[in-house]
Amino acid sequence: MKKRILSIVLMFCMAVAFMPQNFKVNAASDETAWFPAPTLNLSQIAYESASHDNKNAIDIIPGGNVFAPFTGEIVYRDPHWGYVILQSKNKVHYADGKTFAHMAVAFMHDSDISDLPVGKKIEQGTPFYQAGGQGKKYNEVTKTYYYTPDAYGEHVDISVFRGEFGKDFKEDDFKDDLGNGNVIAYDAFIVNTDRTTSICKKGKMKNGNILIKGGKNFTNGKTDWELLWEASSNSGTPTTPTASTLDISKNNPPPSTLTYGKTFSINGKVSSNYNITSLTVRVVNTEGKLLTSKTVAPNAKSYSIANLDQYITFDKLPRGSYRYQVIARDASSTSKTLVNSGFNVGSGSVASTPTSKPTSIGTSGTPTSAVTKKGIDVSHSNGIVDWAKVKAAGIDFAIIRCGYGDNISSQDDRQFEKNVKGCIDNKIPYAIYFYSYAKNSTGNESVDSEIAHAKRLLKGKNPFCVYYDMEESNTTYLGKSTLTNYAVKFCKALKSSGYTVGIYANTNWFNNYLDSSKLYNCGYSLWVADYRGYCGYTNTSYDIWQYSYTSSCNGVNGNVDMNIMYNEPSKMPAPKPTIKPTLKPTLKPTLKPTLKPTSKPTSKPTSTPTLKPTSTPTLKPTLKPTSTPTLKPTSTPTQNNPVKINVTYQAYDITLKKWLPNVTNTQDYAGIYGNCITGIYANLSSGNITYKVHYKGGSWLPAVTNRSDYAGILSKPIDGLMMTTNTGRTIHYQVHLKNSNRWLPYVTGYNEKDSNNGYAGVLGKEIDAVRIYMD
Repeated sequence: MKKRILSIVLMFCMAVAFMPQNFKVNAASDETAWFPAPTLNLSQIAYESASHDNKNAIDIIPGGNVFAPFTGEIVYRDPHWGYVILQSKNKVHYADGKTFAHMAVAFMHDSDISDLPVGKKIEQGTPFYQAGGQGKKYNEVTKTYYYTPDAYGEHVDISVFRGEFGKDFKEDDFKDDLGNGNVIAYDAFIVNTDRTTSICKKGKMKNGNILIKGGKNFTNGKTDWELLWEASSNSGTPTTPTASTLDISKNNPPPSTLTYGKTFSINGKVSSNYNITSLTVRVVNTEGKLLTSKTVAPNAKSYSIANLDQYITFDKLPRGSYRYQVIARDASSTSKTLVNSGFNVGSGSVASTPTSKPTSIGTSGTPTSAVTKKGIDVSHSNGIVDWAKVKAAGIDFAIIRCGYGDNISSQDDRQFEKNVKGCIDNKIPYAIYFYSYAKNSTGNESVDSEIAHAKRLLKGKNPFCVYYDMEESNTTYLGKSTLTNYAVKFCKALKSSGYTVGIYANTNWFNNYLDSSKLYNCGYSLWVADYRGYCGYTNTSYDIWQYSYTSSCNGVNGNVDMNIMYNEPSKMPAPKPTIKPTLKPTLKPTLKPTLKPTSKPTSKPTSTPTLKPTSTPTLKPTLKPTSTPTLKPTSTPTQNNPVKINVTYQAYDITLKKWLPNVTNTQDYAGIYGNCITGIYANLSSGNITYKVHYKGGSWLPAVTNRSDYAGILSKPIDGLMMTTNTGRTIHYQVHLKNSNRWLPYVTGYNEKDSNNGYAGVLGKEIDAVRIYMD
């Protein structure tokens, strides 16, 4: 790539020549590309060390919503990175003063791009994108990568392409190296001071091979981005944005215990000195899974959350432990969790391993016997799958994503063909699912386009079922009738091509956004997602239950979705086994899997049950297991075989100023290496856990039990941790020291005077990660 080597005089003159004092919106056919943020604040530049060492992208802290640098259209998206490419509608003027050509700009890390489908048109200056931390993160324990909204601190990565997508540059030019364009951003954008109204930090630049940062002397102590600002500004004096006052008042979170089936009214006033751009009220379980929520964009400086009360359905929560959260963002790009309050519904614990599902629903609600099989569903986000290892792990079937949305090749799943071939080569029966974000019946973002897309990808394939994946939150406004009609239209079209068809959705969607009885009566297979430890969908029978999104399977890197199949989807009803419902399974791991879980679990699935009824059914299931499962069955708990107790915990990261996602047992650790932990929450699936922390330079703080409160002071780094339970089991916990390459040994005691086994940590040494499990 040609590097910019210009004298500061030439650079300054050129900036003045091509940047008028006050910018006005040009006609769409004669636009100049604008720097696309309210604040000129570059946190990292082209070719800077670390993540930009070999990249010409810039990172910005936008100070509000990012706006379109020109009039254009979304031509590419990758939700795993929050990555979209906006292509100019016409040729635009570049800031180098020479180039008049099409431009495409890639934006990366927004955690929610569901409202930015391919084909969406955006006018110059229209806010459309937000700072975020979406991306890939490395798990030091499992040595695998996974995608998360918390991979980075909130910012926007911007890279620029000269030309048109699909003509002058293609997906292969960037898909394996996001963050690289073919133009340096400084040569692309002018600063429109009507829209970019402040400069928060001194800019950074790359001049030849010398990295110039703000504060380092370069012509009169100023960098190119500062000169760019001054050339575009009347005064030449940078302004500093006022700090955000985003907060909540008159908040009334739920009481510590709510009666099962009873509702609760929320209230509170969120306010800021900037417009509030996004406000979310939600309830999550102890695994961080969303149960009920509502997000709005007030675009005002205050908002009453009582307006969202009707959307937060406390009365529909099953018994268990939850957190009520209020999260807001304002136009200064400040994002805060304003409320994070724990509460319980009813009494007792929530099941955690799959339970039997009735093949038909009776008034008693008692499940009948059902032959069960275990399966995984995968997409390109799971990376390259080793299907031989998957088969050896005892997986009976797989469901593979083929693509999503409109019939555009960039929206084909990148691993689809490889995954299908892997299943065929290893004789694993497979189904296919297609993710929908249709908002219309015909045209762009339509069911018709999705039907064409699915049929194109299905040519030559022989899945046992094709599922229409309906979960796109940005389409719920269409209502139950329209969404159901879309599902029927898709299924009819695929069924007419000879495929067995079905619908995938979670319990909430089947209950509130789809007419599940109509879909069932049409003969479509239903695949239900519900991660509460049991399947709460009871309107009709269903064939497959997706009970976990954080399971593990040999051959798949990181977390994977796990499923139980009760009936094989087919054009004819699946044979029913002759086992009487009253028979209980015995433990014979050598038998092949006509499987049935024995009981409702107590928290989250830790393994797929492989129990077999004592009698052999006279009819074999239509989908034969590919191998004898390697997982041993879990027996009915006895004194010699106790129920597993799971520990769920999370940490507060003082650097990111937020609570990190929940972790269960040692599937991961809580924390980010290098970032101090200042608070800890923990609870058990059964029983009570008591814990306390020591903060650096201070003392041991009072103990807390379960999630009645968190342990710690959020402004004080933790350097010691003690834990105990009332279960009679041994709890094991360990910590990782900041700026260290080692975990300290596990400890099991609870004694602040015993530095060997009474607490985890070295007083005076900050902790950045914890791991916990029970015997």
